[in-house]
Amino acid sequence: MYQISKPTRLNQNSIQKKSSAFSNLIQELFLLNNHNITVTSIPKTNLDKKHAKTFQNNLNKSLKEFNSATIKDITKAQEELEKFRQKEDHPNDLAKLPTLSLQDLSKNAKDYPYTISTLSNVNYQLTNYQTNKILYTRFCFDLNSIHQDELQYLPLLINTFKYLDTQNFSNQQLNQELNIHTGNFNTTLFFGVNNKNKNLNKLIISCKSLKEKLPKLLNLLSEILTKQILNNPKIIKQLLADEISSYESSFVSSGHHFALSSLKSLLSDQDKYIELTSGLEQYYFLKTLLGEFDSEYSKILKIFKIFKNLFLPNKIY
Repeated sequence: MYQISKPTRLNQNSIQKKSSAFSNLIQELFLLNNHNITVTSIPKTNLDKKHAKTFQNNLNKSLKEFNSATIKDITKAQEELEKFRQKEDHPNDLAKLPTLSLQDLSKNAKDYPYTISTLSNVNYQLTNYQTNKILYTRFCFDLNSIHQDELQYLPLLINTFKYLDTQNFSNQQLNQELNIHTGNFNTTLFFGVNNKNKNLNKLIISCKSLKEKLPKLLNLLSEILTKQILNNPKIIKQLLADEISSYESSFVSSGHHFALSSLKSLLSDQDKYIELTSGLEQYYFLKTLLGEFDSEYSKILKIFKIFKNLFLPNKIY
């Protein structure tokens, strides 16, 4: 018969009396740990050619196993498939497809009711809809006071939001808190004009959380926007290099979009701002900034501190 040893029995009794026996251990080792793993990928030269050669060898081997009758059947099946694909659909079959006519569309935009209230001298708009207790919150910060030359530094500051320590959280702790308590947040730079042809430039921060987690979300967002420890040249320089690499990767697949953005920047102010913050102008700016990082770092910090004034209550609208 199996006998439980005395130390094991004592441990069992301890767990039964105190159900949270492992909670501190789990908290320390799994939830609030500072562990990290660095993975380095080393590319192999000519790997794609080796894969292509292996594929071709396997294909040739398979072809040798086919007799003439098998090849003839495959060719015939391909021809029949192509004829079927080229055949026009019967009008009766086409009539079965669902369609949408102009008469099905309303000429009037749907009205979404909302209320405007004031909290701490800041106006906010509330739209009440069923969202399964998930709150979608958006903050808009006025950028019209930012000089054009300073505006190019703003995307770099935005990139630091999730990578720098704050006064009360390390970077790892901050991201853990965001992942545990919120649906995280994202940022958008918007450039446009109002009906009086006045520039309407703003930084939009969109967040989501459960209703009961909203205070936690607001506290974490306030921590990021107002209590960042900006003086971290190592991380800022790495973010610069990563962003440049991301641009260069995008040039391969979307180079025409960058060319079009550069052309449109000559036509309007809002397109010029888009080019300065996300186009070729931004790329060249980041390249220059990285090349002169040591001499420009103090200026970067100075402009970052100017940007922090954007997040004062009187800048929200």
